Amino acid sequence: MAGFDYSNFISPCRDICKLDVDEKFCIGCYRTTDEIAGWKGFSKKEKLSVMDLLPGREKRGFPYDKE
Repeated sequence: MAGFDYSNFISPCRDICKLDVDEKFCIGCYRTTDEIAGWKGFSKKEKLSVMDLLPGREKRGFPYDKE
């Protein structure tokens, strides 16, 4: 596929894709709805920065709006 950036094709998606009761976070990958919506436009650096936050979010559970 010409022009496709394979080096930026990373995602924490686990194919669970369910939002929490407040519809702010995915309970499968622990990204916020804003992060999910903007993911395709994020640079590799931005994606990796978000992914660094996910293990802590998973460990703390919901709500985890205080990072």
